Amino acid sequence: MKTDAILDILVNDAFPVYSSSVATYADKQIFKEILKSLPKEQLMDVNELLEYEFGVPWELTEYIGWLINEHVVSTPIPRRNEPITTLIRWFSDKKSGKSSDAFKCLKQRYPYQSQQVQKQILKAFLSRTASSANWAGARLSEDWIPSLAQDLQSSWERRDTRYSHGGLAWAVLEHLPREYTTSQQEALAKDIGYGNVCSVLGNEPGFQIDETRLDVPSWFFVMSRLGKKVALQTMWDKLREYFRELDWENSHPVAEVNPSLGYMEDVGPIILPALRQMGATEILVQHAKMQNAAVLEAAKVDEATRMRVFKKAMKERVLNDSFPLKQDNVSILPM
Repeated sequence: MKTDAILDILVNDAFPVYSSSVATYADKQIFKEILKSLPKEQLMDVNELLEYEFGVPWELTEYIGWLINEHVVSTPIPRRNEPITTLIRWFSDKKSGKSSDAFKCLKQRYPYQSQQVQKQILKAFLSRTASSANWAGARLSEDWIPSLAQDLQSSWERRDTRYSHGGLAWAVLEHLPREYTTSQQEALAKDIGYGNVCSVLGNEPGFQIDETRLDVPSWFFVMSRLGKKVALQTMWDKLREYFRELDWENSHPVAEVNPSLGYMEDVGPIILPALRQMGATEILVQHAKMQNAAVLEAAKVDEATRMRVFKKAMKERVLNDSFPLKQDNVSILPM
């Protein structure tokens, strides 16, 4: 059976079973038996693909690692500094029996090599497995090597579209010509999210942002990253929309000291920094006043119900209170 088919089973068949509260031990055990039946090299190939596949139950990913460590006797690489060229040769040769170990060694030694040697490693990684190509893409996203542009594009175009390739996608989005990345916008969005694509391509000629595809945090992130001028009332309406959709009762457990701390985990990581970057001081001040009032109201009750009371009070204020706005637009602060 092909490795891609095995991975497909782990994602589409095993995940629903492991996510079910009524699945029995026997229901789950069949998938472990499938893994135990695989040949040594194929099990290693499955393990490599799992590095960037998030739809496989963690119990099975742990089990695969245990199988490899405990039951699979691979051909170990001698404990000495083999030449990088030798490691690349072993890595590139699937039949060498040393591909997986060579991959690990090359990743460990990569930061200490010259750029020319790093380029050789990345070139080999881009031409091999999904796991190695994604690893190479992540490195190129951080430290671009222009001469590998064609290798990156070729690796992206021959990827297996059934699986996620986030490392490759980021490198493509950030470094390949805009004309090409714009043509790949839907494929890129599938792997790294539409909001991230918009945050890079949103100001390109001919690129139209479909705001209906952006949830509220993504909308704030995109608008702030692109330096868009947005009416204060529009921002406030978006904030209210987010509060209206938020699962106030179940989003976070009780905060022992200050109930607003749990609430800030819902709102703070993306929206509040975006408001700051967009220069929306009036909204931040109004938000702080509402939050402080809700905290005072929640302080009147016992600890067990404090978060619930706080969130209820905050929601009522945001959705019902008026927000006097005088300014039509705000200027975006530089990133």
